[in-house]
Amino acid sequence: DRLSWLHLLLTQHVSALPADTGTEALILDLQGRVLHHMVVGHCADASGDAVVYLDTEPGELAELLDYLTKMVFWSKVEPRDATAELAVLSVVGPDTPAVLA
Repeated sequence: DRLSWLHLLLTQHVSALPADTGTEALILDLQGRVLHHMVVGHCADASGDAVVYLDTEPGELAELLDYLTKMVFWSKVEPRDATAELAVLSVVGPDTPAVLA
C-alpha cells in the first residue's frame, strides 16, 4: 500500500519500484511548482519487512511530514520521522556492488 499511495502523490512512477532500489521524486503544487524534492528508497528494515524511506533536504522534514500525514486518508500507511534512527551513506562508482557486498 505504501508505494501505491506514494505513487498518487509524487511525480515519479513508484508503484512498481523494485526492492533495494531508489529514485528521485517531487511533490508539486497545483501550478506545477516544486514543493518538495526527495529520494525514495524501497528496501527492507532490520526485521526484513518492506519499508519505504524518503530522504529530503535539511529543514524540509516538518513541512513534508505534515503534508504526507494530511494525505493518508484511508491508506494503511504511517508517515513518521526516522532521522534519529537512521543515517544516509552514499556509495557511487563502478565498484559500488563490491563495496556494498
